[in-house]
Amino acid sequence: MRRIILIFVFASLVVFANSINLYSQPVTWVRIIGDSIKSMDGISVVQTYDGGYAVLGIKGVSAGDEKMLLMKFDYLGNLQWQKYPNDTIININPIKLVQTKDSGFVMLGYDFTSHNFLLKTDKNGNFLWRKYYPDTAVSQPRFYDFTKTLDNGFALCGTYDAYKSFTVTGYLIKTDSAGNVQWRKSYVDSLYTSFGSVTQFPDSCYYLGAAVYGTTNVLYGYAKKLRSNGDVVWTKYLLSNGGAGYPVQVTNSTIAFSSTLDTIGYYYKISYIDTSSNIIWQKTYSFPQQVNSLNSVFNSSIVITGFVLQGSTIGISKLSITDSSVFTKTFLHPGYTLIGARSSANTNDNGFIMVGNASINFKGFILIIKTDSLFNAPLITNISNIPESINDNFELYQNYPNPFNPSTSVRFYIPESGNVKFKVYDLLGREVLNLGNHFCIKGVNSFLFNTNQYSLSSGIYLFIVEYKSIRKSNKLVLIK
Repeated sequence: MRRIILIFVFASLVVFANSINLYSQPVTWVRIIGDSIKSMDGISVVQTYDGGYAVLGIKGVSAGDEKMLLMKFDYLGNLQWQKYPNDTIININPIKLVQTKDSGFVMLGYDFTSHNFLLKTDKNGNFLWRKYYPDTAVSQPRFYDFTKTLDNGFALCGTYDAYKSFTVTGYLIKTDSAGNVQWRKSYVDSLYTSFGSVTQFPDSCYYLGAAVYGTTNVLYGYAKKLRSNGDVVWTKYLLSNGGAGYPVQVTNSTIAFSSTLDTIGYYYKISYIDTSSNIIWQKTYSFPQQVNSLNSVFNSSIVITGFVLQGSTIGISKLSITDSSVFTKTFLHPGYTLIGARSSANTNDNGFIMVGNASINFKGFILIIKTDSLFNAPLITNISNIPESINDNFELYQNYPNPFNPSTSVRFYIPESGNVKFKVYDLLGREVLNLGNHFCIKGVNSFLFNTNQYSLSSGIYLFIVEYKSIRKSNKLVLIK
């Protein structure tokens, strides 16, 4: 009996270890989201608590036509839903997306009246609230970044015009989890002071990337550390002829800032400093030429995502924090005029997720790339057309992957919640599998067809999806 128990325990451990190894394998994919008429652009991306991804984008790029678009994907890149968080508001410029403790989402943006706002949805993208921050005490405030705070509130940073003193002033607002202002503070470091980015460390302090102009018209980049109440701990000037932006925590006691240099062409400087403002090292780089996002591999390296002029493509550099050695990567994009990444984030499998734009001539599409730790990803080729969220038609999209083995995801859209039937036929019209009747909610749904559960040989099959007596079919290619 004891021997049987030991064998059972050992087998269970093997199965568990294999399942961990399988789950830990990096997943890579590319999605290009397009519209038949309007251009689209990807703005911000986060990995969600369920392991999937949320993407904030914009549809329509002409004045008076922009609509903010929120999309949710599973970890394989299959679209689960897409929403316009508030259909009544157009001409919106989204800036950034974060996920909140309740699994909902909050977006920073500004509308056609140049009013800044936070917009909150639930975990399914349904609108909950929107808070404006016009602030009658100051003139023309504009926020460029925000971060979720340790107390589940938000910190918004930017600038405003102070006409009485003829200065432009740095500005920070702290809100609670419902977007209500708890405090606001102004910071004057020169005639022109602008806060471009903000992050909060586990020590509760805020770190900001900022820029100032003085009477000499020279742009200076600097970092600022604030206590949780907004009081200044230190201000550190990092360089001239460039602003300091995109702060990212690298270790428990260090932070990196990226700075685009104005006077020597397409170069940028990385400043690696400790939390006491001591500079550990500063180095200048020329790849990529334009920096759009900064991340880190904790305790190891700094990752820069940006734009490469030669090839009109995305470029990534990975810098070691110990010796500043560089690993670089570019992405091929046959069939597209150019591609670019606006935002990137670390993923749970040690890879990265990026969102931006792919264009053919002047027509733009939302580009989403999921890479492994070495930035490998599939070739950027196909376009996935996404319908309007308000749709009266039942739609079936092509399954992915195809060909496949052993499983593929079948996506479909239904205008109302209801029962959906799934069946599989061979090319002679004979029913091979009846996968049952399933209740599905309104919107885009996904059905995972796993052939390991059935005795199917390699070949071409018809996958039938039936909704309210309407049948639609896809050809599936199974390769074993």
